[in-house]
Order: sequence, then structure tokens, then C-alpha cells
Amino acid sequence: QAVRAILSSAAGAVNTMVGYASGTDTEASQDGALFGRQAIFERSRLPIYVGRLCVSISILLLGAVAAFSMHQQPAPAALRALEVPPEATAASKAEEAQMNCSAPEASCNETRCCSDPSKFCFQKNHEWATCKYSCAAGVHWDDGEKFRTPWECLMLGAEKVSLTTLHWNVHWQCSRAAQGSVGNCRFEAGKKLVELGLKAGAHVVAAIELAHQHGDPLILPELGLENWTQVTGPCKGFNDIWDSVALALAPGWQVMESGGGCINGANDPRAFAVARVKPALPVHACPELCVVALHSPHGAIPMGRGTVAKVCGKALEGCAVAMGDWNVPISGGSHGSVANRWSELLGGPAPAFMLPNEQSCCFPESKYHGYYDHVATNIAGVHTEGLHGASGYVLHPYPITWANPVEEHRPLSVYLQLPSARSLQSQRVVQQ
Repeated sequence: QAVRAILSSAAGAVNTMVGYASGTDTEASQDGALFGRQAIFERSRLPIYVGRLCVSISILLLGAVAAFSMHQQPAPAALRALEVPPEATAASKAEEAQMNCSAPEASCNETRCCSDPSKFCFQKNHEWATCKYSCAAGVHWDDGEKFRTPWECLMLGAEKVSLTTLHWNVHWQCSRAAQGSVGNCRFEAGKKLVELGLKAGAHVVAAIELAHQHGDPLILPELGLENWTQVTGPCKGFNDIWDSVALALAPGWQVMESGGGCINGANDPRAFAVARVKPALPVHACPELCVVALHSPHGAIPMGRGTVAKVCGKALEGCAVAMGDWNVPISGGSHGSVANRWSELLGGPAPAFMLPNEQSCCFPESKYHGYYDHVATNIAGVHTEGLHGASGYVLHPYPITWANPVEEHRPLSVYLQLPSARSLQSQRVVQQ
């Protein structure tokens, strides 16, 4: 505004001078005899207008320099205090959007988001959706009897990252060609494991007790998982008794750190493998995942927790997935439960998501029986989808029974869906 005023003043002075000059020229043309004291007085005013013009131009230049300088300098502290930082504006919009989301136990079919940021909107069917921490496709037995129908567990309002796992305990008899198992049993089992993993579209494959004669795990990339990264966990005991776990991760799933070894003593060696992994696509609140494969003893796990903590660090806190032969049912038994084994090896409270709770052991079932193979995770928003009655996992039939793999388990594929770091809700906030 000051600059505009200066420009206006200068323009006025110029116009006045030009007007005067024009007027005197016209007057001179009309009266060539103009002379005397009056003419001398009128023409003596011209230097005054020229002086005013020079002053105005000087003031204009000084004002422009001052305005430019003020533009380059930060605003006074008092004015800066009134400015709203961008992060505060974004937070305000996020809070406003959160207020428009559904409350706990309310339907979120329309809002597709939850007022509790730790929960996600899961659809049971086209009539009902509500906010939950996680969701497993199928019947939820904590539903009222009147409403006990299967959940589809479709996540609304957020993108997903798929994490498909496959693990199989082939048992040591197959690897050692013992107790009637054929001589090439371990290689046939290895090929079958790779075939099942690729068919399932697995991102993580774990082989339990699949090893050479003296306990060194088979190398799964050599059997067909090309360009995968393998983490091994051999555990050697007394008198050539051994156990082994091999954990393989698909291309794009970057292993940042890994470890493995024994989780039980040398009299009854049991193995595990662990990796801290950067997933191929970003997962909500989990830049890295802690992935564990284990073969638990029939009882408490006394070893291995320090290694898991060292490898995984903060990823243990809400970003962990564990799979394998837990040797206990989910619900628990005389030797404890999956929650007990989780706490002993990974630490922290029991994961909210564990499945399945079905018989997976052992061949032949006429002799053996156990609900032992599970996948558990503490990742918020994890779910399996159950469209058209699907369960979100496959407990495969016993493979290669022709090779007589005594005590082999049924392979388990689980199709986990994790919330993406890029949620549709956050997109709506940005668009506002």
C-alpha cells in the first residue's frame, strides 16, 4: 500500500508539470506578446515541479528497497506466533475426520473408519460392519447365538498388504529315511514344499525338520525358490540328535537382520529361525516385521528369547508374526497354550490373532493326534478374508504319503491381509 501511495504521488507531480508546460505553450501561441512580471513568475514555478518530481522518485526508490527488504526478512515474532504450522493444520484435519468416524460397537458400513485409531472397520456381510482390532474369516463364537453367522472380514476404508505364509513339519523320519520312510523322502518333501509355496503365492515359507542326515537344513532356493533369501536355524543335540528350521522370504522382502538356533536343551533339541524384514509394500505402523518360525518343545521354551529381541528390536512391539509347530493347541492343554509359547520366545502379551485350531498332526492319524500348527501375530488390523465361505487358510492333506513320511504334519497356508501404510482415510484427510 505504501508503494502504491508513492507511485500515486509521483504520477501526480508529473501530470502537474506536464499540464503546466502544455498550458504555457498554448498560451504562448495565443499571445506571442506575453511578457512582464506575471510571465516571469509563472515560468519560475517550473523548477519547483521538477524538484518535486525528483523527490518523489527518490522516495519511490527508497520505498521499493525497504519493501523488498521486509519481504526477505522473517516476520516479527508476534506475527509468526499467529501463523498456523502445516503439521498443526494436518493434525486438526485428521482429528476432525476422526470425529466423523464410527464409535466402538457402532456400524461403520457408511463411515468406513473408526473413532478409535487402533481399530479398523471390518465387514461381516453387506448388512453389518464394525470396528475391531483384527478379524479372522468365519464364525466368531463370541457373537450372540442369534447372530452367529460367518464373517467375511473385508477391511473397509484402507488398502491392504498381503502376507501369505506356508510352513510344514516333515518330521525327522523323512529326513533320515528312518522308521520305514523311503531313502529320497527328504528331497521329495523339499520339492513338494516348494511346489505348495509357489502355488499358494507365499511370501514366507518355513521348513521344519527338513534337513540332511546330520541336521543341516536343506537350501530351499536350490530346490526351486529362486532368488529367495533363506535364514537357517540348526540345533544340534547329544548323540547326533538334531532339529532344524529353515525360513525363506520371497524376492522384495528384504532381510535386515537374522538369527536362529536352539530353543531347548541338547537332550531334546528344538530349533527356530528369526528375521527382521522390510516388506515389499509398506505396512501401517510397521516399517519392519519380525518373522519367526519355530519348532516348540512339548513344554516351556527356555532359550532363544534374547536372540529374537536382538534381531527384531522394536518390531516385536506390534509387528511380529510367528508360525510353525507349537506342539500345543491355541486354546491350551496340559503343556500350555500358544500364548504361553509366544510370551516365552517373543515376550509381551498374547497375540490377538491366532489360527487355525484344527488337527494337523500326524501321519498316520490312526496313531497320532494333535492341534499343533498355527500362525499368530500381534499386528493391528490383521485379518483373513472369507468371501464365499473361504476361511483364509488352507490346512493341506498329508503330502507324499507314498514315501511313508512317519509323523509328518499337514502343511499350513495362511492368507494374511495387513493394513497398508497408505489408508484411504488418510487420503481423505489430505484431500480436505
